[in-house]
Amino acid sequence: MIIIGEKLNSSIKSSLDAMTRALNGDDTAAVELICRQEESGAALLDVNTALTGDEPGAMELIIRLIQQHSNCRVMPDSPNIDILYRAARICGRSCLVNSFPADADLSPLLEIMRETGCSAVLLPTESGRVPEPRVRVELAKSALSRLNAAGIESSRVYVDILSESLAIKPDAAINALETLRLLKSETDARTICGVSNISFGLPRRMLINSAFLASAIVCRLDAAILDPCRRELADTLHAANVVAGNDADCVEYINYVRDEYL
Repeated sequence: MIIIGEKLNSSIKSSLDAMTRALNGDDTAAVELICRQEESGAALLDVNTALTGDEPGAMELIIRLIQQHSNCRVMPDSPNIDILYRAARICGRSCLVNSFPADADLSPLLEIMRETGCSAVLLPTESGRVPEPRVRVELAKSALSRLNAAGIESSRVYVDILSESLAIKPDAAINALETLRLLKSETDARTICGVSNISFGLPRRMLINSAFLASAIVCRLDAAILDPCRRELADTLHAANVVAGNDADCVEYINYVRDEYL
């Protein structure tokens, strides 16, 4: 399971404040967000700077700070293809651009992936809407076929299973997990989702997030965007990896629990 830290997102007030201060010359808070997420197990950091007032400038600045202060890879997060292109040029092969609609013209995405060697997240949406699981999978398969035909290996493609808020759609978790199951059985693409999306609008969100994360790990999710600093999610991650058979002889779980008492 690849953990992607979600906290460098301008839709989060504390993150927006940290980014704004960094743009004004004080990067202390931004660097702290970077380091805390890496220390908590994040291998990549999602970066969304859309609300900073200077999306391209803030994106480049935060990427440079990640490169200077951590070993994390970068996941630039924007619907703006130009922003993704600029970010991928800075990061190169280590970059995972987030994201690109599976039903769109893939030519711009192909150009980015060929030039920079980056990987990419595909959204199996239909005209901007989230369809039922079977349609999501067919959209993903069609996009994968086009990318493969153009020389892009499936290992460089992550398909978002599209977790939505249970407060709005009661079957959101079931649909996301069914999408995951179908993708795993019918494609060789990797899978990803934003764990926190599932609990928007609900109280005690970590309870829902933890239950969903555990279910997704058992269903073989490859990468999760979440808050790695939350103890509840770290607990769930290690326990679910044991249950899913991802932790040989429970070594990682035992070491994780032992560290609590050292």
